[in-house]
Amino acid sequence: MIGQEIVKSAISKWKQLPKFIIIEGEVGSGRKTLVRYISSKFDADSIVVGTSVEDVRNIIEDAKSIFKARIYVIDGNKLSMSALNSLLKIAEEPPHNCHIAMTVDSINNALPTLASRAKILTMLPYTNEEKMKFVKSYKKVDTSGIDDRAIVDYCNLASNLQMLEEILTYGAEELFEKVTTFYDLIWEASASNSLKVTNWLKFKETDEGKIEPKLFLNCLLNWSTVVIRKHYIEMTFEELQAHDLLVREASRCLRKISKSGANARVCVNDFIRRIKQVE
Repeated sequence: MIGQEIVKSAISKWKQLPKFIIIEGEVGSGRKTLVRYISSKFDADSIVVGTSVEDVRNIIEDAKSIFKARIYVIDGNKLSMSALNSLLKIAEEPPHNCHIAMTVDSINNALPTLASRAKILTMLPYTNEEKMKFVKSYKKVDTSGIDDRAIVDYCNLASNLQMLEEILTYGAEELFEKVTTFYDLIWEASASNSLKVTNWLKFKETDEGKIEPKLFLNCLLNWSTVVIRKHYIEMTFEELQAHDLLVREASRCLRKISKSGANARVCVNDFIRRIKQVE
């Protein structure tokens, strides 16, 4: 497991595998990878379980049939209040060999009564050095010929290792070129053209070789952070305004696309229309 040295140091101090663990971190931060790391340290199995009340209650029945420690991994963000209450009952009197690892985006999403019974681990942001190590050790795509300076650029597009893997899988060089071209030229493109960004994106399953809208928007947000950090002092007030609008509207578009049943193409077109208002 790359990075997370502070978290791994905390785990190394455990005398035994805790009955209840809460792992806090954004999607893609490596929460399930951390569970596998914990499992290997304590010679335990790990399985992902569902989030319904029945799924939670079935943990007890499953735990009765096992002879080795098992970590049940559950997405705390998707638990209903009834399922949370069922999980609380298990946490109060866990069966033998039963250990729970609940993942949450924020510890605020966990019931205080659950949090009080748990070992809490918080996933930390990955450094560029850790991201570069991941790229150079990545086996699914040949990265041996990539210049270190280019790797730094690709790492700047990603907020976590899962996102970096998606970038490498799609094609880091092409994605970097599209993101930076969009950021640099969107203000100059005509309203009707707007760099034809929607032609780059995957809106249906048959759109092979195109970029997932969420990936593109997340890369755009991360790159905009890099730009503002490097050039804030020399940017004009108008350029800062334009940058702020782009960030707000890209974030807004991401939230809309993430909703069930959302039309991603409509959301992206609306995003482009809104940022062109700065002209």
